[in-house]
Amino acid sequence: MARRLNFWTVLTVLFMTMAGCSTVQPAKPALTAAGNQSMGSSDAATTAIQGRDPKAEQIIRELASRGKALHAFRFKFADEFDDVRPDGRRIQMTHVRQGVVSRPGLLKIESTGDVADRTIYKDGKTVTIWDRDENIYAQIPDPGTIDQALDTLMVRYHTAVPAADFFYEDPGKSFLEQMTSSEYVGMSEIDGTACHHLAFTGGDFDWQIWVDAGDAPVLRKIAIDYKTLAGRPQYVLRVLSVEPLSAVDAAEFKFKAPTGAERVEIQPASSEETH
Repeated sequence: MARRLNFWTVLTVLFMTMAGCSTVQPAKPALTAAGNQSMGSSDAATTAIQGRDPKAEQIIRELASRGKALHAFRFKFADEFDDVRPDGRRIQMTHVRQGVVSRPGLLKIESTGDVADRTIYKDGKTVTIWDRDENIYAQIPDPGTIDQALDTLMVRYHTAVPAADFFYEDPGKSFLEQMTSSEYVGMSEIDGTACHHLAFTGGDFDWQIWVDAGDAPVLRKIAIDYKTLAGRPQYVLRVLSVEPLSAVDAAEFKFKAPTGAERVEIQPASSEETH
């Protein structure tokens, strides 16, 4: 079975590639047993970061459960990440990601922004990566489910798929696997929406999550701090929209090569890079 590189590891691949690194070692989860502090006050918040906060983790589980039940949906995200230059400056890069998911086997992700203008199509037979700027595309046989396709792209080909965890069948798995401590920070407001503000620590990165405090848990924002990478780059994603779908058009997931498009080969990463 292929190793699953989660959302944060994929972005580590992206950051290190931009920095000129050739070998990437995926982050290893290191769960620890700790106390269960309730987050009822700022004093509790001070100590909870050293342990496990049941309130924060319950909200994440509810969010994950809702995401797992969402079989088909249209999405739009906006993200920002730091390109750390050799002199230590951090240059912020921005993208919009939008597309359609139909589990278990259909996926389309369109990225537009400073670094990548690229679309990924998965139609059940073929996975296509189309660079719209260069008008070139690469294709591999579709390995099966969305989970299998994401694993193949990220592990075998080192092709970063930002926000990949949103598309897996169990979107909350990596949130809990990578966590070493958790904290319920308090209530916050994102784009006029009251949200639960949660904070988590991991071995190589820390992250914060804002979840809609309304009747149904909805992800609004994620901020990730890559504390072990040079320049300590950060990644921030805002969820602009998620629209559940009762039906999808299979034609939307099929790639049709535009006029003048050139097909290129995509080479697997070396064994040293994937292990």
